Amino acid sequence: MTNIIYLHGFNSNPGGKFKTLKKEFPECNVIAPKFQGTPVSYLQSLDQLVGSLEGETIIVGTSLGAFFGLCLS
Repeated sequence: MTNIIYLHGFNSNPGGKFKTLKKEFPECNVIAPKFQGTPVSYLQSLDQLVGSLEGETIIVGTSLGAFFGLCLS
């Protein structure tokens, strides 16, 4: 199964973009982790999340979430 991780921007929430991804890609496991803690601890938890998933993983993000996605790549 393909996983899509959506990372939202600073002071934001997954909201409509998460819902759109779920609607447009119903065959995928769409995940939108909430930003918590420090940037370093958040990146560590995202790295653990990516490592725990089976199959292909696609990371998409907006604003600060896009920056975190770039860091993970």
